[in-house]
Amino acid sequence: MNAKQLARKVARGVCFALALSIAGASALANIVHSAPAGWLSYGSQDIDINGDGTADFRMVSDVTSGPLPFTSITQIRLAPMASNELMAVPNTSAGTGFMMAALDPGTLISPSPDQGFLWYGTNTDRLGSALVLSCTNLGCSGAFPFLVEWESYAGIRFVVAGSVHCGWIRFWTLAGTFGEITDWAYESEPDTPIRAGDLGQPMPVTARTNGSIVFVTPNQPINYGPAADMTFTHLALDGDARTDYSLYFDIQRADIRPLRSNSLLVTRTYDDFGPNTGVAFLSYGQAVGPDPLPPPDDSFQWFDRQLDIYGYAVLGAQVTLDGSESTKQGQSSGVDGYVGLRFESGGATHYGWMHIQQDANVAAGQVLGWAYETRPDTPIKAGQWRSPLAFTATLSGSNEVPPNASTPSPTGSFTLDDSNLTYSVLLPALMTPKSAGIYGPTDPCSTPGRLVTNLNFFGIMLTNLPIAPFDSNVPLECPEQPYPLPIVGCMYQGQVTLTDTQVLELLAGRLCVNAPSTAYPRGELRGAILPATPVQLAAVLIGQTKASRSRSVFHASAAFTLTGDNLAYSLALDTNVVLSSAGVFGPTRGHTGSPRLVCALSTSLGVVVPAGGIPGQPGSPGQILYAGSAILTDRGAEELKRGECYVGLGAAAFAGGELRGEITALDNDHDGVPDYIEAYLAQICPCDGPWSSHTQYVNRVSRVAGSFAAAGWITVRQYCQIVRQAQRSSCGSVP
Repeated sequence: MNAKQLARKVARGVCFALALSIAGASALANIVHSAPAGWLSYGSQDIDINGDGTADFRMVSDVTSGPLPFTSITQIRLAPMASNELMAVPNTSAGTGFMMAALDPGTLISPSPDQGFLWYGTNTDRLGSALVLSCTNLGCSGAFPFLVEWESYAGIRFVVAGSVHCGWIRFWTLAGTFGEITDWAYESEPDTPIRAGDLGQPMPVTARTNGSIVFVTPNQPINYGPAADMTFTHLALDGDARTDYSLYFDIQRADIRPLRSNSLLVTRTYDDFGPNTGVAFLSYGQAVGPDPLPPPDDSFQWFDRQLDIYGYAVLGAQVTLDGSESTKQGQSSGVDGYVGLRFESGGATHYGWMHIQQDANVAAGQVLGWAYETRPDTPIKAGQWRSPLAFTATLSGSNEVPPNASTPSPTGSFTLDDSNLTYSVLLPALMTPKSAGIYGPTDPCSTPGRLVTNLNFFGIMLTNLPIAPFDSNVPLECPEQPYPLPIVGCMYQGQVTLTDTQVLELLAGRLCVNAPSTAYPRGELRGAILPATPVQLAAVLIGQTKASRSRSVFHASAAFTLTGDNLAYSLALDTNVVLSSAGVFGPTRGHTGSPRLVCALSTSLGVVVPAGGIPGQPGSPGQILYAGSAILTDRGAEELKRGECYVGLGAAAFAGGELRGEITALDNDHDGVPDYIEAYLAQICPCDGPWSSHTQYVNRVSRVAGSFAAAGWITVRQYCQIVRQAQRSSCGSVP
């Protein structure tokens, strides 16, 4: 399963299953759930699944003499009654008989069980019952993977009025043969699968895919501790209904249990009263990835259910000694932190986090939300709820003020994560760069502005292989030419923290990279750092316009995609149009003035638009479609986004041009705001982001949209429209 498939699956819904400690029976959806008024202790007990007064399963307990003097064997077994059955596995340790299959929450129970399981009935063997637990004076063995405070399920299949129904029974093992049956449930629809622990009532959550990160918030915080209305909460991170983590709460302790091969970050602590594994609370921004955290947090490690005899890590607990209350798990009260997660989905490993807010009583608190990376083996930062925003820059001499004749045109890539800007720029060695820096605020027609930061020189690239500067053969700055080794380029890589004002300037394309050299000490190459969000534009070309009265009877249409300074275009025109030139021109307002050529459009090779058209391309059947791409200057890209450019087609018969059309940004919802602005705002200020209030959301939208207006991307009227839409929304409101 790839990242996109995983993101789509999660977007359809994230599954929660809750087990409530209630008496009586209740029907939720098609699932009938029952719990005894008092939990059934391990021993001889009858279990009436459907409440008709007849036992469907029977728990039996017997004690026999052990193989050694003064020893005994206590066995707990589960017997299906009549034609009912339970899921079992061969008892390989005893070499004979069968053992109840102890299922994790979320395991599918179906008429045809998974490989390795079988349906066990009274006639499967001569014993007529399957082993649950077997304990001697020396220890215990049996179905349960952990014999201390562990939740497991028995899968059952029983007959009601001649129809077969699937269900489950929950076992809560306290220690050895001490435990209780807490509740059970079954599907009311015959021959319908059910998942262990499923009550048919998923926890209402809001899931949003932000780039490659899925961010999920429950519509109401999940309380744990004395105020909790539940004992178990089952969390399926990726929406496949298989439980990845089980959370257990009671009035004295709260813990997290990773299931299957999943794990979580913990810190090892010494504790005389119970488990010595505590959940590691991470600070916002700490990395969650393949390796545990570096010093001073190197005591953290990945914990799975096989790491110790308990199989769980403690969130917080309280114990009372000699009448005084003390903290069992060494977490301070009032913690607001994150739990690092590592889980398996589709055979791949994913990393995520869970947001925990601990109350003054460390055994109580709330789960506020969680997120994870859909890209396998990709680290995530604690609290990170969206993918970093991507930016690009194309450096050229034509972007300098004034322009110069330098021919190289390198590119740089940038990502913004909160206020941290990561950059990677490769400059050609032949220009002999003296340095490189980020400057701003600026616009394409002015000098670069003030220095924001110098870019960190990372190393030189030899024959396309980068070498870091700590190598003894590599200089600490880009060397003068000629150099003894064949240098391809000089690499600048690093990270800088921006102020909030600088972040707004970056979002609006007001920062640039400038690289001076020996030949051009004020700057040889320059490029604006522009959002990588594609800008979709279009134009309809006719002969009769305010600026061109060619009276041509022909028509044409064009579609454009602008990404940074890279313009991809498609141009469709009637077959009888004989062109002498084609290009994008600007700036012009109202099609007046003396515009210049922004870029030429190639019409040397075209294809005929077939019947039905070409998906995603302009043109009508029979027209000729031309396509290509061009690199614009920063000034040209800005003029295009501002709506100051047009497409002009020249012909010998029309000195002023035959066809002409204004280029405008698409607005498919006709709300007066360009689609690319709305898409960009949704990335920066997603409605389902972790806003503390509706006011905070509106204020952020207002500031970001204000930076767009200052850059000329939108008008004041469009700015007001954006703010009104934010004010009328429910974004940031508490459910």
